[in-house]
Amino acid sequence: MGKMALGLSMITLLSFGLAAEEAPAEPEVMPQICPASSCATRSSGLVSFFGWPWVDVVNGFSLDLYHAHDEVNGMEFGLLFSEADVNGFQLAPCVNIANTFCGVQLACGNITDQFTGLQLGVGGNSAYQFTGCQLSITNITETADGAQIGAFNLAEDCDFQLGAINCVEGGKGLQIGAINYNPDGFLPVFPLFNYSF
Repeated sequence: MGKMALGLSMITLLSFGLAAEEAPAEPEVMPQICPASSCATRSSGLVSFFGWPWVDVVNGFSLDLYHAHDEVNGMEFGLLFSEADVNGFQLAPCVNIANTFCGVQLACGNITDQFTGLQLGVGGNSAYQFTGCQLSITNITETADGAQIGAFNLAEDCDFQLGAINCVEGGKGLQIGAINYNPDGFLPVFPLFNYSF
């Protein structure tokens, strides 16, 4: 009987051992790149009035009291202010705000991160990277491939500035105005014009 118990225990151990070897491995858990809520498909529509219907992307016309969409491809008009990534035209009586913008912005003030096109502002324009033309009383940008036209123009680097006071921190370009500052210019400060090529 002892041999039989020993034999049964050996068979039991072997069967558990084989079962452990043949058991499928735990499925590998893949890291989630973004939360499920933000991975959902973005909704889009052709027209939106005062946030109705709610869509993430407007491919047409948006009329809102204030920011209502993530992206607008077409025209965005904000009765107070507009804030969206825009390809087209953005208009607001107060302020236009965009991370990326391609087209025309028209408001008392325009603030963008990446801008391509024309910024028309009554009070001022501000852009981190700018390609095109800024036209306002005050224009401020980090780097500009294009022109700044206003009473006061400030840039780290700009191709052309026309205004009463023009300031760049260096680089190549032409300045026309009452006071022109460019440390790389033929003189760092010069009235009427300054250039560096």
